[in-house]
Order: sequence, then structure tokens, then C-alpha cells
Amino acid sequence: MARVTYEGLLKGGMSNESVSRSLHDATRELRSQWLKAEMGQDGDTGVRDIVPMEDESDIRPLWVPYVHCGI
Repeated sequence: MARVTYEGLLKGGMSNESVSRSLHDATRELRSQWLKAEMGQDGDTGVRDIVPMEDESDIRPLWVPYVHCGI
């Protein structure tokens, strides 16, 4: 999260738009990585597939606390 955010800030500076864009891009990248891990390598798990809840190998969605609305 921090790496992508700070890379965006280096490119765009410390304006409000650059800060929000950098955080947005980092959140999307983390979310995409999480989705790929959840769906598996072949991506064949559908949204409506039944998944056992006792599976301990679940990866927690660490990108969720960074969802941001507004300025």
C-alpha cells in the first residue's frame, strides 16, 4: 500500500488530487492482488460458487481500511 502511494506522490506532488489519486491507485492494486489470490491461479471461481467457511487459508482483504470517500 505504502509503496504504490508514495510512488504516486513522487510523480504527482503533494496536491489534494495527487494524494487522493495515489491512495486510489494503491487501493485498487491491493484489491486486484487480493481478488487474484481469492479466485486462484486459473480464476475459475465464480462469484456465486459455494465456498466452505471453515477454510483457514483465506487471505484477509487488507485493502478495505483504505476505502476513501471525499477529500
